[in-house]
Amino acid sequence: MPTGVIWFLILLVISIAVGAIFKKNIGIFAILSSFLLAGFIEPSIGVSAVFSAWPSKLFVTLLFVMFWFGFAVTNGTLSKLADNVVWAFRNMPWAVPFVLFFLILLLSAGGMATYACFAFMGPIVVEIAKKLNMHRIMVACIVIGGSVIGGMTPISQLGLTHLNTIANVGYGAEEARHILWVMFANNFIGEFLMFLICYFVFKVYRVKLDPSFTKPEPLTDVQRKTICIFGGGIGVIVLVSLLYTFLPSVPIIKTLYTGFDITLVALVGIILSAFLKIGDYKKALSIVPLDSLILVCGISVLVSIGTKAGAVDALSAWAGASISGKVAPYFMIIISAIYSLFAAAVGVVVPTMATLIPGLVAANAAFTPAYLFSLANTPSILTGYSPFSSGGSITMSGVFDQKERDELFKWLLVFPAMSTVLCIILNALGLVIH
Repeated sequence: MPTGVIWFLILLVISIAVGAIFKKNIGIFAILSSFLLAGFIEPSIGVSAVFSAWPSKLFVTLLFVMFWFGFAVTNGTLSKLADNVVWAFRNMPWAVPFVLFFLILLLSAGGMATYACFAFMGPIVVEIAKKLNMHRIMVACIVIGGSVIGGMTPISQLGLTHLNTIANVGYGAEEARHILWVMFANNFIGEFLMFLICYFVFKVYRVKLDPSFTKPEPLTDVQRKTICIFGGGIGVIVLVSLLYTFLPSVPIIKTLYTGFDITLVALVGIILSAFLKIGDYKKALSIVPLDSLILVCGISVLVSIGTKAGAVDALSAWAGASISGKVAPYFMIIISAIYSLFAAAVGVVVPTMATLIPGLVAANAAFTPAYLFSLANTPSILTGYSPFSSGGSITMSGVFDQKERDELFKWLLVFPAMSTVLCIILNALGLVIH
């Protein structure tokens, strides 16, 4: 293993450990480690790479989406919306997590990008969880699990990306769709089982309304305007995604889709909210969890520098050398999970592992393409619950209370390990669909 990779792993562990022990922002230590790695340990990378590694898109998206949600928080809309949801299920509060899970799944399956689902639904689910005193790990299970499962359909963002990946390694359109649906089914099994495990382990089925909880007051004019603005933003995102899915060759729709972004919607929402005076502009901005942004972006910078030092290449080489024979499925689960800590699951991990699949299928008649694609996909997706990934970080950013955010952070650190063990058990029991 290259020296730079070894130092990257050491610095990553030190950054997390020091930040956790002394209760300081891990992102700051990660950025410091990035400068040490790029400037002194691997000077060929250069310190300028640290600045270019800053995840501008993630930072700007989180900044403006959370800024927009700040209006809904400060004018009481988010709390009132949560009150109404809780009141509607006052006789069966145990069902609320299931309702939210499948609602988000349907939104994502209908074309709403997973990224948008994380950002828009996270704060809403967090507020409902607070009303029911629900363990915050369920927020991640609901938001990330529902978004990712729905995103695996052939008309959704993740599904379309996977179809392209499958086609690129030599499988025809019909077989690619079959593989995708098997991946969808296996991903549903993995995600929903983690949901159920957390639901019962953390006794979410026992959630009860506070006896003092009464029927919410009617929405004010300002709160109705807020809901209209947010509802309009979500509606536009879903509509544009659906139009592009079914009419991709229409020039104006293609232009709308390629130029459309959740950040743009958030910016328009902020401007409308400010001019319609639905909340205090400065108070809304103060809600933005800068601590979380520094954490997420700092770790992202260190991982990027680690990649330049050869971490991903070393992992890819290890995968190619290790994944063979009867133990191949287990190596694929473990390597996919670890790989996803340093790279995007759908954009990098699955395409890399996909190049190994045709050879493995040819070498062992017991393996099917759909089975191996599932083993590459599900563990890497479940690792996405990590607070350093886009799913975990965006969900965590939706928790506006610092103490609650710190608690969720701890659970999101161990969640990937728990889910990897679950994937290994499911495979050992023969419960992975072929």
